This record gives sequence, C-alpha cells and structure tokens, in this order.
Amino acid sequence: MTLDNSAAAGASMITDNAEGGPANGEAKQKKEEDKGNNDAALSVRKVIRILRFLQLLVEGHYTPLQEHMREQRMSDGQINPKSFDFVGFISTMLGVFEKQYVNCYSCEMGYQMIDTLIELIQGPCKENQRTLVSSKVIDNCRDLI
Repeated sequence: MTLDNSAAAGASMITDNAEGGPANGEAKQKKEEDKGNNDAALSVRKVIRILRFLQLLVEGHYTPLQEHMREQRMSDGQINPKSFDFVGFISTMLGVFEKQYVNCYSCEMGYQMIDTLIELIQGPCKENQRTLVSSKVIDNCRDLI
C-alpha cells in the first residue's frame, strides 16, 4: 500500500464516520448493546437490594414478621385474599434463576436469594420451613451446585 492509498483509505474512513457510514453504525449498535447491558445490570442491582431489604426485615428471628412474609392476615385473623407468599416466590425465583440466568455476572443475586431464604426460615418458623421444602428448593440448590 502506498502513502497515497493509505491517505485515501483514511479519508474514506473519516468520510464514512462523518456521514453515518459503517463505522458509525457499528458504534451505534455497540452503544445500544451497552445500554441494554446497563439496564440489565441495574435491574439485577435493584432485585438484590429488595432481597436484602426483605432479609433485614426478618433478621433476628422475629417469628410474627417471618410468618407475615408467608401470609398476611387481616385484623380479624382471616388470611387476606391479596396475601403474597414471599417465601414461595423467592424459592420459585431461585429455581428460575438456577435454570436460566446463572452466569459469572449474576452470582451475587443467587447468593442474596439464598441468604434471604435462610433468614425467612431460621428459628422456630416451622410453616416457612414447610413452605420452602414443598417448593422444591432442595432440588434447585442441588442443581445449582
């Protein structure tokens, strides 16, 4: 390649970039991929923070709050029809995570799910322990290992 040819090639690259040619398209695509990765990383961070918050709520083995995380009751003692089972949901979430999302970038989320589940069942919280065992969490953990 002569000096004139290399200068022409350089000018062509500059022109392509200025006019939105191939180099600009590649940069735009890379920028969109990076944005998607940043959005996914942000979502994972949010899930980890929520799980950590739930873990801290039941820290100290306060049984009434641990049970409240499984089923919410109204003031008359009846189970609220809009009750949400955090123990079962996090266990299911761990199963989905183990089958589809495990990679070197998402391990922290898996660790946090397990830590939250541990706090939800510690102490004499038999119903949460039953819920967790019935949700096949042992199989999921075995597969994870």
